[in-house]
Amino acid sequence: MPTAKIEVGSYVASVHSSGIALMGEITLNRTNGARFASLRFYGPEFPSWTNAADTGFPTSGSTTLYFPFDEFASVVDLLRNEKPVFLQWLNNPRSPMYGSVTTDPETPGEGE
Repeated sequence: MPTAKIEVGSYVASVHSSGIALMGEITLNRTNGARFASLRFYGPEFPSWTNAADTGFPTSGSTTLYFPFDEFASVVDLLRNEKPVFLQWLNNPRSPMYGSVTTDPETPGEGE
């Protein structure tokens, strides 16, 4: 069950004009500046939230993950306000691939 936990060094967030299924995108870069993930956010008409095309990640070097657009603001908030932030990836052969934007464990009320 290959897994990866890669620290996010920087990101670029884009919101797209209406009329297309892809409504927003966040590009994640490693601490050395190299792009390693694209988080794509789709409207409700998008038929599937599968990440099955990225079976080679993390070996391939980059991945694309799909989210409902309702999650866009939450992900930007996490990237903006937490440090460090990671993309965590789990490739389990018995279930679909899974990716999440996550932090390290922290004590409740830690300076926030």
